[in-house]
Amino acid sequence: AGYYLRPIPAGSSYASMDSDVSSSRGDSSYRFHTPFHRVENDKQKAFVAFMHSIGLSPHMSTSPWSSLSDRSQRRQAETLRDVTHEVAKLMNENNPKALKEKAFKCHPDSETERTILYEDVMMNVKEAFESSDAKADRLAYMSMIAHFPLSEVRRYIPGLTRYYFNEARKYARRGYHYESVADRRVKYIFEKVERFIQFLLSYKCTLGLPFGTRRVRDSHRRFIEIPNTLRKLRSGEIYQLYKKELEENGETSLLMPESTIRKMIHICSAERRKSLHGVDATVADAMEVYDNAETLIERMYTSNWIDKSWHDSLLHKQAQGRQYLRTDYLIHTKEYSQIGSHCWTFALSEPDDFELRSDCSQAPFDWGHKHTQTCSQCEIVKIFFDDLRAIIDELEEKHKDNKPMMIEITIIKRDIDDWETKISNLRAHQLRVSKSEKDKEEILGLMTEGDVMWTADWAMKLLPMQPR
Repeated sequence: AGYYLRPIPAGSSYASMDSDVSSSRGDSSYRFHTPFHRVENDKQKAFVAFMHSIGLSPHMSTSPWSSLSDRSQRRQAETLRDVTHEVAKLMNENNPKALKEKAFKCHPDSETERTILYEDVMMNVKEAFESSDAKADRLAYMSMIAHFPLSEVRRYIPGLTRYYFNEARKYARRGYHYESVADRRVKYIFEKVERFIQFLLSYKCTLGLPFGTRRVRDSHRRFIEIPNTLRKLRSGEIYQLYKKELEENGETSLLMPESTIRKMIHICSAERRKSLHGVDATVADAMEVYDNAETLIERMYTSNWIDKSWHDSLLHKQAQGRQYLRTDYLIHTKEYSQIGSHCWTFALSEPDDFELRSDCSQAPFDWGHKHTQTCSQCEIVKIFFDDLRAIIDELEEKHKDNKPMMIEITIIKRDIDDWETKISNLRAHQLRVSKSEKDKEEILGLMTEGDVMWTADWAMKLLPMQPR
C-alpha cells in the first residue's frame, strides 16, 4: 500500500488524526495520510519530521515502484527534486545550483544526467573516429559503440557505411589488432592519379623543406634520392579537402575511392608534421594563437567569468576557425571572387601603387564583379574574436574598481589584439602563396626543353639585401 503524508495542522497530533484515514484510494485528491504509529522506525520518524520542517509532504510507499500509478510515481519524483533543492540550499545557500550540478555530474542518477553522459560519449567517439587516419584506429573507436543500431550511430556519424560498421562489430568480437591484407591490384586511370598527385604536392598539403633528402624506390625498384617535404595535413583531412576542391571545380568524375587515396598518401613519402616553427613561421604562429585562446577560455570558465554555454560556444568557434584556416580556406581563394577575402585580385592589390593595383570591376573574361557576398566560415573567425572582446569588456566594466583585475584584463586585451593580427597575417600569407603557386604552375606549363626556372625566396633572401 502507498501512503501520503502531509504536515500536521497547528494544535493537532497524529493520534487525533487516526480517524481521518480514508479508504478512498481512487480519489484524485490523494487523501491518504499516515498516522504516526505507522511510521515504525527512527529513520522514518526523522525523515517525516525533516520533511515537515522544510514545508514538504512526504510521499512514502511500501509497494514496488512498477506497481505504482503514473501519478504516484510523478508525485514521488517531484518531491525528490524538491528535497534535493532544499538540501542543497541548506548545504550551500550561496550557490545551491552549482552544488547540484557538481553532485549529479559525478553521480548521474537521473535519466537527464544519463542522457547527457551518453551524448558526451557518442560525441567523443565521433571526434576520435573522424580525426584518426589509420583504419585500425578508426575500427577500434567504432567498436566501442558497435553494439548500438546502425541507424543510431549514423545520427552522430552521417555517411557511415554498413560494411564499415560490420567490420567494427567483427573487430569488437575478435578483440585483437586489425590485420590488413595486402592488395596487389594496379589498375588505375592515369588522369585521376595525376590530378591527385598534383593536389597532394601543392602548398595545400605539402611544404618543401630547405634541408634533408629521402631515399625512395622507383617503379623499377631502384633507389633514388628526392628533396625532403613536410605534410601539413592528416590523411583523412587531405581526402576531405581534395573532395571539396573537386566538387567546387566540377571535377567530381576524377575522385577516387578514399581507400585508394589513403594508400597513395602512404606510398608518397613525406615527413609527418610535428611543428612548423622554422619552416613556416606564419602558420605556426597562427596555430599557436588558437592554442593560447583555448587556454584562456578554460581559465575564464574555471574562474567563473563565463558560464558553460559561453564556454562551449567559444570552444566550438575556436575549433571551427582553426580547422577552416588549415584546410578549406586554401581551396576557397581564387583569382576572381565576389567574396573580398577570397579574391586574389582584390586582396593582393595595393591601392596606392599603380603598378601593383588591380581593378576587379574591369577584370578580363567577363569576370568584372563587386564584392557583395560574405563567407560564413570567414565570419566565424571574426565573430570568435568579437565574442572574446565582448566578454572582456563586460568584465572590465564589472571590475573597474579592482586594480589587480584591471591589470590582468589589460594584458588579455593586448593578447587578443596580437592574436587577431597573427590570424590576419596567416590569411594574407595563404592568399599570397596560393597566387604564387598558380603562377608557378602556369610558367611550368609553358616551359620547353632547355628552359630553366629560377625561384628566389623574396622575403628571406632579397629583402635583406636592400639595407646593405
